[in-house]
Amino acid sequence: MSRIVVDIDQLVRDSRSVSEHLTRIQNLRKDEPEGLKQQGDNVVAGLEEYSRCIRFAADNYKRMQNEVRDVISSINVQGD
Repeated sequence: MSRIVVDIDQLVRDSRSVSEHLTRIQNLRKDEPEGLKQQGDNVVAGLEEYSRCIRFAADNYKRMQNEVRDVISSINVQGD
């Protein structure tokens, strides 16, 4: 079985960077031709969803990590 290692903090930083780029993109799109508007809206919506998913996953990962740490601590205390 292969193992995937993910740096959650790096993913969160990346999602924040995506959010910053989205702000710049939205500012540049003000003068966008109408024909490209729908395509641009779809790209922006996809990037926003990506950013939200990464933050959600990071929050869940950190919560799970804390819960596991608490369980391990309670086992160690009971074992003493």
